[in-house]
Amino acid sequence: VVIPFRALSRLMIRSGDTSQRRYTMPKAIEKTTVAALQLFIIVLTPKGGVGKSLLACLLAAFLARLNRMPNFVSVDARHPSRRLIERLGIPVISADLPSGDKMSADRYAVMRAFAPVEEALAASAGRADIVLDIGSPGSRTAFEYIIRSELADRLREAGYQPVVLVPATAQFEALALAAETLKLARDCFGDAVIT
Repeated sequence: VVIPFRALSRLMIRSGDTSQRRYTMPKAIEKTTVAALQLFIIVLTPKGGVGKSLLACLLAAFLARLNRMPNFVSVDARHPSRRLIERLGIPVISADLPSGDKMSADRYAVMRAFAPVEEALAASAGRADIVLDIGSPGSRTAFEYIIRSELADRLREAGYQPVVLVPATAQFEALALAAETLKLARDCFGDAVIT
């Protein structure tokens, strides 16, 4: 089974011809399939309780079911997804973020906090997908890490396609934070699939 890459965010993009309800892939990724890519999936938003960890777990389980066996990185103080992912037999790497005060006092704290992401990249070596579940307090810090570590460029060099997923509920605060997060994500990963 070949699943179009954009299936992770939208099944297809509707073409201009609405009378026949045809669906086509964007030209830039027309020939690209999920099977041909290694995915680096980041699930984040500053709002808690919108289903970030559930979405990350479901994506990891889906990839495992396709025999892709992803590495799962949980960057959250509580690590709500850890037990479920471990029960599925998917490797889990956990990262604990220090408080904001400690982060601002030590300019290298951000890089140290995200060392497990680097560990997952090294362990995967372009051969396995990576699902990164970032808890609410770590969303802004994640973008600082992505920029400082030049993660977007390194992912491209390693053959990964970044996918940024920003879940939100219909609450005004959640939607406002999701919009802000999407803007930051586009600034970091211009070519990523962002939803």
